[in-house]
Amino acid sequence: MITNIKFYFYLHVTIFTEGENIMDYNARIQATIDYIEENIDNPIDLSDLSKKAFCSVPHFYRIFSSVVGMSVMDYIRKRRLSIAAHELVSTSKRIIDIAFDY
Repeated sequence: MITNIKFYFYLHVTIFTEGENIMDYNARIQATIDYIEENIDNPIDLSDLSKKAFCSVPHFYRIFSSVVGMSVMDYIRKRRLSIAAHELVSTSKRIIDIAFDY
């Protein structure tokens, strides 16, 4: 039984580290980032993003963090803050209006 577990672990690690699967994960994460950018001013649900990446929510969370270097919620928060900061500098909108937009 332990031999089978070791073989499964070895097989899983070997398959994951092949370039083809890493590229697949990068493409999935890029598709979710594109979706986030298109919908940055709307509520974004983690389950919708995981469906875009064709994986479960916990797996998506781990893969996104691994590829991007931060959690998906941190990424969304930082993008919204950077857009709001740009609007503060480049428009005459009130701070409260920008805050409610994002």
